Amino acid sequence: MSIISNKSKHNEITEEVEQEEVIETEENIEIKEEINKEYKYIIYTDIENIAENSLVIFTSEKCEFCIEYLDKIKEKYSNTNTKIYLVDMEKEYNKSAWVELNIKGIPYAIEVQDGIIQNTYLGLESFKNLP
Repeated sequence: MSIISNKSKHNEITEEVEQEEVIETEENIEIKEEINKEYKYIIYTDIENIAENSLVIFTSEKCEFCIEYLDKIKEKYSNTNTKIYLVDMEKEYNKSAWVELNIKGIPYAIEVQDGIIQNTYLGLESFKNLP
């Protein structure tokens, strides 16, 4: 009988974990949808055409740190004039950015003014250093 009750308890725990994962996934999907509505995706070579004060964020929807980073970006810059652009590093046409811009990881942010890179920021911890 103990084997059956242990199996039953295991099933209950497994169901709880699966439910938590679904909630977390739904939360991430919601954040992604908001981000997609608010920010424009660009090709990384378009950086030189950006005229205004901007942040270009190199990201991926598969990157959990990137999702958290973009959520913080949204909060920090929602009431500013800073334009936010996203570069999806999963797209084939952006993959050469890794080498051309010497990107060591994502999330990666570039501060751009009048088409010129002013500063770069690597990783989730770099958020506190953004302008």
